[in-house]
Amino acid sequence: MALRAVRQLVSRGKTNLAKINDITNPTSTEKRERLVILGTGWGSYSVLKTIDKNKFDVIVVSPRNHFLFTPLLCSTTVGTLEFRSVIEPVRNTIFRQPDHFHLSFATKLDIENKKIHCESVLKSELKYTIDFDKLVIGVGALSNTFNVPGVQEHSFFLKFVSDLDLKKNKQGQVSNGEIIPCGMVVWSGGIAPRQFVSDLDLKKI
Repeated sequence: MALRAVRQLVSRGKTNLAKINDITNPTSTEKRERLVILGTGWGSYSVLKTIDKNKFDVIVVSPRNHFLFTPLLCSTTVGTLEFRSVIEPVRNTIFRQPDHFHLSFATKLDIENKKIHCESVLKSELKYTIDFDKLVIGVGALSNTFNVPGVQEHSFFLKFVSDLDLKKNKQGQVSNGEIIPCGMVVWSGGIAPRQFVSDLDLKKI
């Protein structure tokens, strides 16, 4: 919108630099609506990258400071890819102010008073609220076990970067520097499980 307004001024022969600067760099006294985004997944990150930060004060609340390209996550569990190659730091989207990103859990939503109750990831005793004018909720969902007995209790879900080391350790037990093969069952036949199996060295399982 700002770029369009600048083009209109130029096309009309009105190249007042002060006016153009006001459009592209709104003053701090100008009232912007506060847009709070919960999560840094596919939906939330898409909004964060495309939203006009000259029109909104964009604040992100998430327990993770990166966007994860989940289709390639399974390849990192077996060493085909390095996990750093499948994540993008949220800071790359460039916030208006450093404190516009909160590494926190959103624990409660007060719609009536337009407040988000948060709890810091780094300091669990630190609890606070954030006011909002508009809200985007993109916190994802839990993996569906289809109520199959034993899946929830005995499975290792592949959803976050924090799951990677656990799966690498569970693929084989190490004794005197050698890997002892162990049994493995892959639940579900979706894209991620099939990719995971195709990347495995089945001779070691």
